[in-house]
Amino acid sequence: MSCYRKGSDDPQPSSTLREEAVILESRISWAKELVPEEKLYDSLENAEDLDPIMIMLSDRLYPESKKPDAVYPYLPDFTVLDTSAYNTAQKDVLDGFCTAIVKKRNADTFVMTGYIHTLVLFKYNLEKEGLSLDEISDYVLGKPFINDNECQCPVRFYAGHERYIDVNLYIVKYGQGWKIHQIEYKKGGKE
Repeated sequence: MSCYRKGSDDPQPSSTLREEAVILESRISWAKELVPEEKLYDSLENAEDLDPIMIMLSDRLYPESKKPDAVYPYLPDFTVLDTSAYNTAQKDVLDGFCTAIVKKRNADTFVMTGYIHTLVLFKYNLEKEGLSLDEISDYVLGKPFINDNECQCPVRFYAGHERYIDVNLYIVKYGQGWKIHQIEYKKGGKE
């Protein structure tokens, strides 16, 4: 008797949460379905103590071969911000170098012996754009192009006043790790 719609004197027939959810869902325009409806309801019905959102995100919903492709953000005029292709050694060199630039520390240790001139050219290109190393305050890494011995790594360095400079860092196998071989200036701009 307590389950009736406001404004109505007649009690409504009781319904399940699932029926209510189906009714509500039918009234909404949805984007591409991430989880097939049957699979979602099966998972929810079989899990008593789990949060439904965690179930939806769980790896148990998809076997490894049927996982949907990840979606990464994209910066206009730059690239996709997908760093999943980097291995740990490559990412360590890139993060170490870029952090050294941002924190105004010595970045020479990340550059291959005999190629320190690339830092001089990087500084020159910054100055040509009206920027200095002191103005760089942040960076983002983009999706790399990788082969067996070399990796082209897009990096966007940010400076004050919504300005940036895009470069490609080329890293190569150097002993057991990776080192920067070349810094290729791409362009500077404003966001």
